[in-house]
Amino acid sequence: MSTQTDVRRDYRRLSDLLPFATRPHSRFTRPTNYMTCCSRPLLITLPLILATGALWAQPDQQYNHRPISIAATYQIKVADLVLQVDIGEGSLDLPKDAILAHVAAAASAVSTYYGRFPVGSARILLIPVAGRHGILQGTTWGDMRGFPGFTRIRIGEHTTTADLADDWTTTHELVHMAFPSMPDQQHWIEEGLATYIEPIARVMTGELTAQKIFADMVRDMPQGEPGPATKGSTTPTPGDAPTGAARSSVS
Repeated sequence: MSTQTDVRRDYRRLSDLLPFATRPHSRFTRPTNYMTCCSRPLLITLPLILATGALWAQPDQQYNHRPISIAATYQIKVADLVLQVDIGEGSLDLPKDAILAHVAAAASAVSTYYGRFPVGSARILLIPVAGRHGILQGTTWGDMRGFPGFTRIRIGEHTTTADLADDWTTTHELVHMAFPSMPDQQHWIEEGLATYIEPIARVMTGELTAQKIFADMVRDMPQGEPGPATKGSTTPTPGDAPTGAARSSVS
């Protein structure tokens, strides 16, 4: 959930892990049941609402320590999901359609992996960051103002289509909507599953190749080995947790 990670993989469904998580938490998403169904084409619906007021100011103020003024609200339909995308005030070089298509592709990858999107409705808040480029950071919460999943993503003003093509954070954050809150000592499994599933989901929709992601795993997994001062992925040590978590989640 609360995340800034990088690691990868898992072919298995998560439904057998759900009994561990019966406690909703305001910062994290809640458990869901998964149903296998065929993926459907995604549809981007052009802006339904244009607003310059401070919509949803209270929840956004809670996470940003300041109100966020929403410049535009869109809806994206992916399979059975209607995803609300709010874009905060600020300049973006890319056309909105390109950014919405990227968000839709991430949601489609998650839907394809699980057979359906993990929650019935979700909201994404995109916050432009002046003078920067790329997807800079993402965080996901659960049960926020009527949305089972809420993701906030910071996107640089000068983000390019190449930056979007290289981005893994958006898909990673949406994967978090499939898994519930865990105690701090088990936080590794939240990050481990998200970092494994993200690239595989993108392979399933043709964004990445299997050869690339497995080469990345072979290269990067040794970084998850515990150091001499740690106890492995059962500890919240930042240096080891993401990669060690990803290793442990499929071992």
